[in-house]
Amino acid sequence: MENTRVLARKLNFIEGGVKTETILVSESGFDPYNVVLFATKDYVEENAETVRKFVTSFVEGWNYYKDAPDEINEVIHEANPNLALESLAFETEAQMEFVYGGDAEEHGFGYMSEERWTTLIDQLHELGLLEETFDANEIFTTEFLPSH
Repeated sequence: MENTRVLARKLNFIEGGVKTETILVSESGFDPYNVVLFATKDYVEENAETVRKFVTSFVEGWNYYKDAPDEINEVIHEANPNLALESLAFETEAQMEFVYGGDAEEHGFGYMSEERWTTLIDQLHELGLLEETFDANEIFTTEFLPSH
């Protein structure tokens, strides 16, 4: 994935001038989702409107961050002055492709695919971390995303 390699080169920086080399987990062929909102099936079924509102707010927040990262970074910095604005700006640039590229670029922030979940399930099963495989649709949905 070309964008992944570009980001890896960008991440060859660390404050203090120490040269580093970054290898992304996804380059190994294992590409898990980094941030996943989860709830039990029972909770989702019994609280569908709460889940919809939470997911909508979560997506709107990340979309706002995309449009106004400097404003959000100021708020983060005010809450935690130990995080330098320059570091937050670097993190913003470095994560843009991960957060808003790929499937998110085409389908919107928060999108997940059945194919990617199926691959992850199969890999975890092959490693012995899952006793059996199952249908990916049993563990994820995009139905609560604002665009659906």
